[in-house]
Amino acid sequence: MAEKRIVDKMLELGLGIAAYGEEKVADFLKEVNAKGAAKHGDAEKIKKEFKKKGEFLRKEFTRRVNKEVEGALKKMNLATAKEVAALKKRIDNLESRK
Repeated sequence: MAEKRIVDKMLELGLGIAAYGEEKVADFLKEVNAKGAAKHGDAEKIKKEFKKKGEFLRKEFTRRVNKEVEGALKKMNLATAKEVAALKKRIDNLESRK
């Protein structure tokens, strides 16, 4: 169970970083608009680019966390949910043959 808490904390950290980044982008765009340094269209373009980059980074972070978790599970000789589901399916198939 300690491993699950560690994984949960890692995910919370990642989500917190993502939320913090989105908040900072919003603050930056408000500041740019307030100063009149950019036209509305420019600010929207910047916002879309930041959002696109943030989505990419979120997906990449999730992929990396999943990879690390899978590696940790293998080192601890624990089955993943996918592996358990496959075993359950095999058992169900064997039982239905009786």
